[in-house]
Amino acid sequence: MITRRGEQVAAVVSIEVLRNYQKREEREINRIIDERMANPAPGIPVEDVTRETPARGE
Repeated sequence: MITRRGEQVAAVVSIEVLRNYQKREEREINRIIDERMANPAPGIPVEDVTRETPARGE
């Protein structure tokens, strides 16, 4: 555990632990995507999303 001013800010873990975490995270994201794709309810039109998303200063 790495601390800064007494507060935990980072952790050092083995590459195996990191890879396992990434695999679990990817499986969860894919599960959510599959669940939402299976839902017959209409989604939000991309035009609505882009209209509500603030312009990025790029």
